Amino acid sequence: MLFDALVVLQKGESIKTRCLCFLIAAICLMTCGQVLAEQHVAGLCIEEQVDKFVAMLPDEFNGTILLAIGDTILMNKGYGYANRSYGIPNDSATKYQIASISKDFTTILLFKLIEDGLIDLDATIDTYLPEYPKDKATKIKVHHLLLHKSGIKHHFQAIPDYLGNQDLIYHTPREYLELFWDKDLAHEPGEGTTYTSPGFTVLALIMEKVTGRSFAELLQEYICQPLGLKNTFVDNNLTTYDNLAVGYKKGINGYVFDLEEVPSNLLGAGDMISTTKDLYQFQKILSADNNLVLSKRFKEMLFEEQYKINNNLVRTNVATLAKYVYNDGNDTITQYGIGTGGNYGFQARLTRFLEIDACYIVLSNVHNGRAMNEQMYSFLQDILFTEAGIPLKTYYPLGPYAPSLTPIEVTEEQLALYEGLYKTDDNGFFQVFLNNSKLWYRDYTSWYWGWSEVYGGELLPISENTFVDNNSFVQRYFLFIAPEQLAADGPYANLKSLFGGIPDTSDYHLIQIKFGTPSRGLRWSGEDFKPETDLAEFQGLYYSTELQQTFQFTVQDSQLFSFDFLGLKELRCTPLASDLFASEKGFLVFHRYEDGKIRDFWLMSENLDHVYGSLFIRK
Repeated sequence: MLFDALVVLQKGESIKTRCLCFLIAAICLMTCGQVLAEQHVAGLCIEEQVDKFVAMLPDEFNGTILLAIGDTILMNKGYGYANRSYGIPNDSATKYQIASISKDFTTILLFKLIEDGLIDLDATIDTYLPEYPKDKATKIKVHHLLLHKSGIKHHFQAIPDYLGNQDLIYHTPREYLELFWDKDLAHEPGEGTTYTSPGFTVLALIMEKVTGRSFAELLQEYICQPLGLKNTFVDNNLTTYDNLAVGYKKGINGYVFDLEEVPSNLLGAGDMISTTKDLYQFQKILSADNNLVLSKRFKEMLFEEQYKINNNLVRTNVATLAKYVYNDGNDTITQYGIGTGGNYGFQARLTRFLEIDACYIVLSNVHNGRAMNEQMYSFLQDILFTEAGIPLKTYYPLGPYAPSLTPIEVTEEQLALYEGLYKTDDNGFFQVFLNNSKLWYRDYTSWYWGWSEVYGGELLPISENTFVDNNSFVQRYFLFIAPEQLAADGPYANLKSLFGGIPDTSDYHLIQIKFGTPSRGLRWSGEDFKPETDLAEFQGLYYSTELQQTFQFTVQDSQLFSFDFLGLKELRCTPLASDLFASEKGFLVFHRYEDGKIRDFWLMSENLDHVYGSLFIRK
């Protein structure tokens, strides 16, 4: 699925982006000693506390939140709209796509068939799928698929243009597997970990093969019916469901319809629909006395942190993600991250705390990291800890900036010294610019599927060369280091060697971004950086279907400009790389037809959808 890579980050498999996934936790460590706003307002009931938190979010939250301890549901409430065209609100009965939480249903179903003697965890997949290429099928075992150790690459890792050319097209199961089975493995089976949705589709097809029944039928018979899940189904884009939410994304002037993935490409990996109430019932199979689906022996095997197959220690898909320590280290809370994931227009989270038999569930019909994120999750788990009488706080409140930091007065001339483009040591870009006498920044990062703007916002000066991010979602500290401050034998002496493509005329002004592990960027002058491209080919008319408006782009003084673009009298576009431009509105990623002519560009900004921004078509 589209955002499954985020789970890889949670499992610590990507060094480059680990700091982004665990950003909030790192900020908490960095600001531990600061004076913070009160965490939960005394006297408010649980629902009122959550209402207050949701109202403080930088973006509107659209979805449903459930909190429960044991057999008691503390709250189950919807926010925003399930269908904006008809004004239908989200509520406790709204159905959502649950994305990668589907994998956990697949895991439970697999163990049920193992318990019935139909599948062997240690068998190679050619045992069940003889059509799969032998060079891989004779090495990949069932438990490799379950544990993301098969080496089968995630969809957009295996096929770089998968999201643009395959994700929205119907595939039969055989056709879908054929997209991946001739691709090189990321590693030998069992010798590494690579998060993979296609691997779980292989599991689903194995289960269909040994039973002669569809995955949807197996799901209903073995899980939904025994647990009484009346609102949980496999999606197929044809069947209609009452109370089904529509998936949206952030557009230029509000929310717009998001793309719609074809569920045939998500079999066993992200093709399910459910409600918060049904997911609450599903997670109760973790309870010691719940044997409705799995017997005690197989349930213990499933939820142990480690178990043995032929003396090899492995993990199930449902694994312990964290242990929280409290009471001077004498007690712990075990957190099971049962599921996190996202499809186009949808985001889902299900987390259970073992010792207190508690869970929180958040389902959303907008995939929006500024409204549904680790900050929200820690807030909700703290409510559960409080209700359970546990003296443990993990939440750091939302706010414009830490109240112990007082901005200082800095002249506009001084702020202008920091303007520029910064190439970061993770192959991304920062743009720092003045707007209305204030300093702002944008952060562009390259992902598997292209370029995206990760963060942006105002920079508040707290000392002569130190700024704090005034974005209410994250808080980062920016330290600007002038060339004369870089000691010849200091830690940045060989900094240029970390950055490719920086012209010799660069002034070596450094930006250091601190949130746990520091990130660094080296500034160069936009005039000195000229990718080998003819700016004339980018000029012309571009039409926004979202706005139903046409915009003119022209070349003046060797620069690409647009005038009266989205409220700006003048938009200057600075080339960063081939077909990539920076601007004050975000950055522009151009695409071409097969003959090389410009087809369109996507405007990418944190204020838009963070994977696919807003499309402008060349006229």
